[in-house]
Amino acid sequence: MVSGVISERCPCCGGLLEKRAMAAGRITVNVETSSILIRPSGLAVTLSPRETALSFLLVRASPRILSRDFIIQGVWGEDEPENVDKCLEVMICKLRKKLTRLGILIETFRGQGYRLIVEAAENADAA
Repeated sequence: MVSGVISERCPCCGGLLEKRAMAAGRITVNVETSSILIRPSGLAVTLSPRETALSFLLVRASPRILSRDFIIQGVWGEDEPENVDKCLEVMICKLRKKLTRLGILIETFRGQGYRLIVEAAENADAA
């Protein structure tokens, strides 16, 4: 379940790290405020808790492709619904609509997963 803090394991010592925000380029996902921000323009959009978790994962991995299974585990964990594949597709669609106005793209790779395109936001911000 998603909370105000995202925990992950430190690659060096294996200890838990708590992260409240994640940035890639000019994009910052803030877990505490459930929002995504484009700097320096200050454009922002409010996200649901699960959209925040999905955005956090995509920003952290950018520009790599994240598999559907990895996203499902990261967003739902053990609480995954029966129709989780459809839920993920709907969430991606809703998140795309919110982020498109900020110039952020989520690219689909059939049979592989999804990737966040940060450059689109940087180009939109510069315009």
